[in-house]
Amino acid sequence: MESDTGVHKKKQTILIVLALASNIFAGFFWTGEARAKTYYVSLSGYDSNSGTASNPFRTIGKGVQQSKAGDTVIVKPGNFGNERVSISKSGTAGSRITIKAETSGTVILKGGGFSLDNASYVTIIGFDIRDSGIGIEVDRGGHLIFRKNILRSNTGVGIQVWKSHHNLVEKCQFLDPKPPQAEEAIQDYGVNFYHSNDSKVINSYFFGNHNQALSFKKGDHGGLVSGNTFEGCYYTCIYLGQNDEETGEADLYCTDLVVENNVFRPAAYPYVLKNAIHIRNVRGAIVRNNFMEGMNKNSGHAVWVWDNQNGRDAYIYNNVVINSSKPAFRLERSTTTYTHHNTLINTAGVSVNSLMGDNNYLNNNYDVNRNPDKFVGPFTGISWPSSPNPQYTPDFSRAYAYRLQGNSPLVDAGLEVDDVTTDFDGITRPKGSGYDIGAFEYIVKKADLNDDGSINVIDLGILLSEWGESGQADLNADGRVDGTDLQILLNSWKT
Repeated sequence: MESDTGVHKKKQTILIVLALASNIFAGFFWTGEARAKTYYVSLSGYDSNSGTASNPFRTIGKGVQQSKAGDTVIVKPGNFGNERVSISKSGTAGSRITIKAETSGTVILKGGGFSLDNASYVTIIGFDIRDSGIGIEVDRGGHLIFRKNILRSNTGVGIQVWKSHHNLVEKCQFLDPKPPQAEEAIQDYGVNFYHSNDSKVINSYFFGNHNQALSFKKGDHGGLVSGNTFEGCYYTCIYLGQNDEETGEADLYCTDLVVENNVFRPAAYPYVLKNAIHIRNVRGAIVRNNFMEGMNKNSGHAVWVWDNQNGRDAYIYNNVVINSSKPAFRLERSTTTYTHHNTLINTAGVSVNSLMGDNNYLNNNYDVNRNPDKFVGPFTGISWPSSPNPQYTPDFSRAYAYRLQGNSPLVDAGLEVDDVTTDFDGITRPKGSGYDIGAFEYIVKKADLNDDGSINVIDLGILLSEWGESGQADLNADGRVDGTDLQILLNSWKT
């Protein structure tokens, strides 16, 4: 039988072991959060400092050098000149490395920029990068996010991505203000991708005289371009599959590239829009639900399919093209192209070259030379400024200009397509005696739920009060007020 002293010592040992175990497990589970740090960079700082808000570093590179997965580097306003920030480290899916301007657009890198080499899970936010060769350059990596950056007048490319996957370019601005009389662009490309997979460019703004504002060049797979505004381009706004096959370099074709819900138009004089979209050497190019206006009269087209043969295919549908003196769609040396349910107003129609293959289909495109207001809306003309100075203000208001008006001849005028059962809002098609031509079915029931002449917060309140039930806010008549009805109301919002 143990003595009281022995029992007491055993209890003490157990308590000590439990305490140590508790600390070990706590450290294990909370290590990520405990170690996540925020470093600061300022022109008034020194790289010998600790990097705190009160003792910031002087260079962005020093902040990056100190950072680990989960850390954030915040850069205070100022012109950091030609500093070239090299990043060759990675965060994780749950603990990204973030480098951000304290206030977006106030940190300038004039002649500098970022170079990412085999980096993943890195986010760069809010920098104004100008007058460099390549603003942001990526050589291998993945899961990169570039958000709210301004790339202007870089002599080569705004953002160039090579062999990286799951990249996101969001809410950025790409600006080339060099006037067209100069013939050559300053910033040749806004964004280009090489041998990269699952890249997205969304809700961004492209202005000016780029030769190619956005290009998927060699061996890119699974790209999405959505919700962007393109104002002006010297050659083409979007180039899908720019490069042909080359001797000694196989598999340069691209696959599964989608361009949807974008606006293309001329910018302030004299920045013209030449070609909106060019397709070449792509398997599975989809161009849908875009609004394209005012292509250059000399040689501009909304979509130009060129040399897309040998198993390459393109699908062009539900687009609205307005005011183009040349053919809206130019189809040339393409094996399989499906062009259907597009609305062409005041254009020269569709040009089909004699070199086209046998599997090209032109179905149910509405082509007319009349006042656009009779077909789609709301339709408001471009507001031209009195000065040719660039207006760096993205305008997405025209993205819904292809919604049908009640008296449009496009209502109930479409053909039934087996694999198209809903419109872009998810509303079941058809909603009348036939399918409507375009991305959206015309809904007779209006979103002005209280009949006060406008769609506003009062209508939103009515819809929310009927959520999950069947009521007047059931705008798509499916028996239940839900997210689809909310989207219809928001898309129709008027003040």
